[in-house]
Amino acid sequence: MREHLRQAVDLAREAQALQTRWKGSRGIGCSAARPKRLDAELDRLLGALDAQLDVIVRTYGPDAPEGSAATRVRERLFPRGVGHLVHLPYVEEAEQVESMLARVDADPELANELAKLHGTTVLERVREAHARYAEALQLEAAPPPAYAEVEQAREALHERYCAVVSLIVGLSHLADSDSAEGQALARAQQVVLEQDRSVGIVHRRRRGGSADEDDVPSVDGADESPHVANPPALPSFDVGFEDEAAA
Repeated sequence: MREHLRQAVDLAREAQALQTRWKGSRGIGCSAARPKRLDAELDRLLGALDAQLDVIVRTYGPDAPEGSAATRVRERLFPRGVGHLVHLPYVEEAEQVESMLARVDADPELANELAKLHGTTVLERVREAHARYAEALQLEAAPPPAYAEVEQAREALHERYCAVVSLIVGLSHLADSDSAEGQALARAQQVVLEQDRSVGIVHRRRRGGSADEDDVPSVDGADESPHVANPPALPSFDVGFEDEAAA
């Protein structure tokens, strides 16, 4: 029993990690307080860098060497304007800022002009803020998983989930209901049934139905595709469930 549960827990963690990465690559579920706060910080710094260059252009004029250099740097950093950049979805903004930083790193002339315009300090703060922002969004160097990978992981988890449920139900019928083992299995079975109904209620609500309907689908009735904005909740194997079933 413990080995079945260990495998189920590992599959649940893998499926959850893949789903989180897949959702994060599409900006889904990234409205938590920390990414939102870091997004505001990054937007503020990008705006400050753009404003600093704009002040130089206004101070010296666009035809002066300083103004001309500020215009060139500004166009290289923000080809479509800083307003476009800061209004992009979370993940897309992070990717665009990463590309901007890479342009500076790859072009010594651009980096030198920015330094002469005293923009290096602000850019480094942008770089630091972007690193925290990307980490909060769980961006990785590797490409995000395809939806097929998420679906495959969920199917593997569901198969293991059903196997654990069947094992608990089967052992419950064989065990003496008055024994400690029988009572532990009965509690584990109750946890499974309650979770199955809770996950079903989530499915029903997301499909526009009533959570009070008697024909709430079980976890194997999930209908999911890459076009679903918020995929149904994964069945979980929390500590309480594991303790009961392994008792």
